[in-house]
Amino acid sequence: MPISAMSIRVSRFALLLLGIASPTLQAAESGVILLYHHVSDSTPAITSVSPNQFIEHLEYLEENQFSVMSLGEILDAVSEKQSLPERSIAISFDDAYESVYEVAYPQLKQRGWPFSVFVASEAIDQGYGGFMSWDQLREVQQYGAEIGGHSVSHTHLVRRRESEADGQWLQRVAEEIDEGNRRIEEELDQSVRLFAYPYGESNIEIRELLEERSIYGLAQQSGAVGYLTDLYQVPRYPLAQGFSGMERFALVARSKALPVTESRAGALVRVAGEVSGTLDLMLEQGAYQLNNFACYSSRGEPLDIEREGWHLRIDLPDFVAGRNKINCTAPSLSENGIYYWYSQQWLVQEVDGSWPEE
Repeated sequence: MPISAMSIRVSRFALLLLGIASPTLQAAESGVILLYHHVSDSTPAITSVSPNQFIEHLEYLEENQFSVMSLGEILDAVSEKQSLPERSIAISFDDAYESVYEVAYPQLKQRGWPFSVFVASEAIDQGYGGFMSWDQLREVQQYGAEIGGHSVSHTHLVRRRESEADGQWLQRVAEEIDEGNRRIEEELDQSVRLFAYPYGESNIEIRELLEERSIYGLAQQSGAVGYLTDLYQVPRYPLAQGFSGMERFALVARSKALPVTESRAGALVRVAGEVSGTLDLMLEQGAYQLNNFACYSSRGEPLDIEREGWHLRIDLPDFVAGRNKINCTAPSLSENGIYYWYSQQWLVQEVDGSWPEE
């Protein structure tokens, strides 16, 4: 069964404090999940890769003998601590845009590769322009694609409405998840066991809803997937213009999961102007260079790190309203250009308690 959100591995933690090394994380214990939205030259750059660039990505995976697996297979394997093929990778698409069907699907089908599509049901039910239809989703499902939930309306699930009590908010979020999944089950005659948070935003309460339903939760912050990954906050590498060049693509495709046994991130939902504090990580020994461990803010600023053994305390930058992410990496001990990767996200309100417009 997947681990619960923010859980603490007490036995591993105790061993490290005693100076007893646990087993080294191997390449076959780590996989990567790629995240796309549009595959088009005519859609917003912030959520798009061009068709030519998408083909370049697939050709790189082919030429370098990656094992393209379904997302569910990778998550089941790491959940059950089963070994993965070397260079395991999964391909996912959020929102079920029509370019996925028209451009990405033929390329993936040509190669016989699996992929996942996350569906916000209202857009499909209402026939919004630019989205796939249920018939097209049935076709890709019959090919072998996984169809996952993405809520009904693609709303910011974490954001409470004005005067909405905690219980009312959580009930509304549960209905967004359950009704969206019900429509997928009704139209495609399948159960839903994968859910991608709209905008990659979640908190402890929302993750617990997925845990109660035994559904994996997919996020949008960077990082590889490993045996210690919180499977209700699964990292994926977002790929869009400005972040989808071949140099970066090769870097993320070859990355490995940094073995974080404990993360103390403080409140995940905050108000701008509050003291940011620190991110505390406890790491497991692995085939990475601890002395070259580094963390960076969303703006690319290197962050100060205090280290005591395998315990690292990262000084966080001043957070601004919106999504704030920290990326931490450590180079491999033996493989040039390979990085172990971990990311954490915080959601921050304006000083007056409102949320920034998007």
